[in-house]
Amino acid sequence: ILQIGEVLKQIMQAIKNGMIIYIFIYFLGLEDFYSVAMFAYTIALMLGVFLMKPFIRMFRDTSRAYMICMASSAVFSIALFVVCSIYGPAGASQSMQFGLLFAMFILNGILSGAYYSFSNVMIPATVDYGEWKNGKGQAGVVSAVNGFCITIGAALGAQIMGILLDSSGYVANRTQSDGTIRSLLIIAFVIPAVVTLVHMVLQMFYGLSDKRLEACMVDVRARRAEKAAKAAQAAVEKDN
Repeated sequence: ILQIGEVLKQIMQAIKNGMIIYIFIYFLGLEDFYSVAMFAYTIALMLGVFLMKPFIRMFRDTSRAYMICMASSAVFSIALFVVCSIYGPAGASQSMQFGLLFAMFILNGILSGAYYSFSNVMIPATVDYGEWKNGKGQAGVVSAVNGFCITIGAALGAQIMGILLDSSGYVANRTQSDGTIRSLLIIAFVIPAVVTLVHMVLQMFYGLSDKRLEACMVDVRARRAEKAAKAAQAAVEKDN
């Protein structure tokens, strides 16, 4: 489940991050402001990483906090689409320059930063659970599969974004039609939100809570202690 979710997350991230520049150029008409906005957005992503652990403490379970971050990120992405649609290009352009839309953009970045970082906690938990279930750790295999899924997801995301751009009627370096502009908004905000919600539904079947993992780890630590004691006893007997 985590690996499929990683593929979905990478697809969403590739589309979302790749489309931002198109929104700033063709909808907002703020190409010069793009670097300023992205600098602030990057800071927001980093802040989201630091807020991941407080989120886990707040919601008292890693998987639950993960899903809430997904849902919140999807809601803010849809909200950005709605506000942009209501304001129109001129109003949205003004609001993005340190107004309501800019604040929503930054909040979305904070939530996205937390969302992107949860795999750093979930993967080790899966490795620990695998050790309890199978009797041996498989950190190398899990890490390799996770890296493969990240690569595949990013590649698929870039490919899907290209297909969606072509279907929107987008033509590079030209004034885009109203229909194409609306399609760009949908691709940038609605599609990532839908993919995120699909990921959230998938995460519901994860089934490994922090309490269950801790119970498993108590058993694992007992096994390790028993194995170490047997190894020490065997070493003493060999010396004798």
